[in-house]
Amino acid sequence: MPLLLEDIGSYLQSIGLGTPGVDLFYGQMPDSPDECIVLSEYAGRPPVYARPGARLDRPGLQVCVRSNTYHAGRLRLQQTQDAIDGLNETTINGTHYLLLMSLQSPECLGKDANGRFEFVQNYAVLMDGK
Repeated sequence: MPLLLEDIGSYLQSIGLGTPGVDLFYGQMPDSPDECIVLSEYAGRPPVYARPGARLDRPGLQVCVRSNTYHAGRLRLQQTQDAIDGLNETTINGTHYLLLMSLQSPECLGKDANGRFEFVQNYAVLMDGK
């Protein structure tokens, strides 16, 4: 089974937008560091069976950014959006991604309990199933 979060994390790391376990995390927002990106999966759409033996998976991907300042957080989410929104026909770690597409514009969720800004953006993903 493709590991969507690790694949997208690997891609973001390759272009200098984060380092897994340092400022890029999967599935859950850690207490620290203050400045980070979190990638999470959520329910997407059912798979498409294009032809016998060919399945296209359509999971949901959420990108959440946390930062001490509004400007820095919003900028980092924009950099992430610029990197993955519209990404198509790309193979990452052996998995073929046909398309990643944002479902809405970036949104500020406000501040967390420690006064840090949180931003979020959701994506539809179309990828070859295994």
